[in-house]
Amino acid sequence: MHYRAGAYGTINAVIGAAGALALTGLAVVSGLTIGSGEGLAWPLVGGTIAVAAAAVMALYAAHGVSTWRPVRWETRPDGSGVLSIPDFDVRRGFYRTVVPARDILDVELRHHFAPRNSRWQLSVSRRFEDPVTCDSLTSLRARNQDVSDTRAGRAVRKLRDQVRAAATLGDPPAG
Repeated sequence: MHYRAGAYGTINAVIGAAGALALTGLAVVSGLTIGSGEGLAWPLVGGTIAVAAAAVMALYAAHGVSTWRPVRWETRPDGSGVLSIPDFDVRRGFYRTVVPARDILDVELRHHFAPRNSRWQLSVSRRFEDPVTCDSLTSLRARNQDVSDTRAGRAVRKLRDQVRAAATLGDPPAG
């Protein structure tokens, strides 16, 4: 089954793509200025900064696009299950963290707070490892508001039920 709720990453994808395009345009203008021979130092500095900033904005857009990928729950023929959680980073690109049901302690929405960027996001607590968070399931409600009646809250509840059912069917506890 696939789970995705919330448009948190869409804003990042749009801002990142627009920023990358604008900064790439600035780098082109800097290159044209260098090519015309009318000064070299400032267009070179500006072009270098624009290229670096465009790369950062492209990574920002890619991180936003990664939130469009759903969280997947897969049940194997033996009744065991795995949770596949999408993410993105510079080193690995687009990837998925696969967590067997027997290693999952809890699946919930936790409030993530950062200035101008707070949201409820999926958090998967794992046995013997750090929790995995994911912005494919998000809600933008305030910290003091109940999220259980949101689309993300209902999806997390279904996902939690599937994890618990798989854990009781036959996945032996790890460790």
